[in-house]
Amino acid sequence: MRKLNPGDVLYHSKDGKYHCLKILRIDEQDTLHVCSYQTVNALPALEEVKNIPVFAMHLPIEDVSDCVYYGNVAVEETELEGYHLYLKMVNFPAYAAEKGLDVDEEISKANDYYRQAYTFTDDKKYEEAIKYYSLAEETFPMFYEAIDNRAFVRMTVKDYEGAIADFRRSLEINSNSFLAIFSIGECYFKMGELKDAKVYFEQAKSINPDHEYPDMMLEKIKNLENKS
Repeated sequence: MRKLNPGDVLYHSKDGKYHCLKILRIDEQDTLHVCSYQTVNALPALEEVKNIPVFAMHLPIEDVSDCVYYGNVAVEETELEGYHLYLKMVNFPAYAAEKGLDVDEEISKANDYYRQAYTFTDDKKYEEAIKYYSLAEETFPMFYEAIDNRAFVRMTVKDYEGAIADFRRSLEINSNSFLAIFSIGECYFKMGELKDAKVYFEQAKSINPDHEYPDMMLEKIKNLENKS
């Protein structure tokens, strides 16, 4: 296949059906970042490919050897939304460069949101605190401290499922966090889900065997189970 470039439209066919891809970006590792369209029964004209319903706004792929080159259509800014979201989550400096942003300025902005959220928490303005911790994460998605604090606010207002979701998001960034793992267990405990709570308290204990809290909570669960 010819040398690939952003804007290249590719397709492959099987059993009379066609699947089109459009290359959005090619990174330094030669990974292709593509928009993937839904499979169709007939191959449309090149300029009409964009009208096929989108299957995935962004997919990183390595091998397109089974595809046929169809033509090149300039990448529009609106087509990059999925790619930019991906970059923002996994490679913030690359995202900033792509969007023409200053990394230090963005981190400073996220820290400002974090401090405002902290103040709202102290003032027991929990809805505002959640909003500003979310703004901190939106500005700098790797800011797991903001995500953890948002989770604690959710625990304060007894939104335990929301807190668990936040702690799990935090663990995607900081995977061996005693704090997040123990806190998930605490949420399950408060929800009365003792079996799930026990799993997370045991994980927390394995991370920090010297910490007293996992043993304390495991003992509480044992006592509750013995009473039932």
